Amino acid sequence: MSAGPPEDVTSGGFFIGGEGSMLIQRNSFWNLILNNSTGILVLAFLLCLTACTTDPYIKKLQYDIEKAPYSTEDYISEVFDCSNMTNFLDDWLEQRGYDTKILVYYIDSKDSHAILLVDNKVLIESVKKRILSNKNPQDYVGALIFKDAETLLEYTPEEKWFKEWGYKQSYLFGRL
Repeated sequence: MSAGPPEDVTSGGFFIGGEGSMLIQRNSFWNLILNNSTGILVLAFLLCLTACTTDPYIKKLQYDIEKAPYSTEDYISEVFDCSNMTNFLDDWLEQRGYDTKILVYYIDSKDSHAILLVDNKVLIESVKKRILSNKNPQDYVGALIFKDAETLLEYTPEEKWFKEWGYKQSYLFGRL
C-alpha cells in the first residue's frame, strides 16, 4: 500500500483534501513534495527564497549593497579585509538612510570576523556583498556590536585603527 493522497484512477491524478478539493496531476515534482518530508522542506525553502527576493525592502537593500563602489575581488588580507569592507559598507549604507551597526564575532580564540547589521534585522556579509538570509542577529551570541568603527578609536591607537578598520576614500570613491 503506497503512502500519500488517494489516487483518482480515471484521470491519473490525485486529490488533496476532502470534498471540493482540487485535483493535481501526478508528476515527479508533486510526488516529491507530497510524499517526502525532504520535499516539503525544499518547497518551504523555495517559498522563503521567493518571499525574500520579492520583498521591496530586501530588493532595495541588495541593490544598494551591490552599488557600493568596491568589488568583492578587492579583498586583501590585513589590507582591505572584512573589517575594512564592513566599515566602508557601513558608511555607504548610512549615507543612504539605513541604520547600521558593525557586528564582530569570534571564529576561534584568536580570529574574528566583521559583518554588518542593518535596521536591527538584516545581516550582511560585506566581503561577499550579500544578505545573509538564513541568519539572525540572535545567532551570534557573544558578538560585539558597535554603532560604527569610529567608536573603536577610543580604545585603539589611531594608526592601528586605520590599518584594521580604515579605507582610502579617494581610491574607493574614485570608482564612482
